[in-house]
Amino acid sequence: MIEKETILEEVAKMFNTNGIRLVTMDSISMDLKISKRTLYEIFKDKDDLVTQVMQHELQKANEKIKKIIAESDNVLDAIFQIAEHKVQNNPTSKTNPKTIEDLKKYHPAIYSNAYEKIVEETYSTFFKLIERGKIENYFKKEVDSEILIYVTQKIVQACENDQEFIRSKPPVAFHNTLTIPLLIGISTPQGQEIINEKIKKLIKNKDNK
Repeated sequence: MIEKETILEEVAKMFNTNGIRLVTMDSISMDLKISKRTLYEIFKDKDDLVTQVMQHELQKANEKIKKIIAESDNVLDAIFQIAEHKVQNNPTSKTNPKTIEDLKKYHPAIYSNAYEKIVEETYSTFFKLIERGKIENYFKKEVDSEILIYVTQKIVQACENDQEFIRSKPPVAFHNTLTIPLLIGISTPQGQEIINEKIKKLIKNKDNK
């Protein structure tokens, strides 16, 4: 019998290829070669399926970020690795816009709940990284983490309101224009030294490609 996780992985791919509305329980049953009865034994209805697919995708993303943080040598190493991961696995460029549109239009409660969880998890992680940076003496002690998160959140929200502009720019452009200057601004001389070394390394790797 097909595993539930496999179903969630395959349905996520279907949603990304076709959007959510066009992927029906019938088409899932046919494509995965499982009976509709089995499908409805695992998922109550399509809303339940969409909810679990979203939860599964968010959990995978969160586990990856936590793994990066746990294995990093210091807070700046963690931040640069997370940024590189985000650039290489950018959901904005890889996710079919139709999927997000369908989620908002046909499953608004699920979208709202998923968005809230993303925001909550993102800024909780951000807060912990800032505080860790202060302890490691890479970030200035006088930086108010709550103010920094509040302002950053407002910038992100403003960007999200203009998806056409966001999609017109490569993810690395936002990293170079926003993330790095922000990090330099809140960093101690020790932190700035590490940041400059990482930037040099990134430039060198780019030139060698």
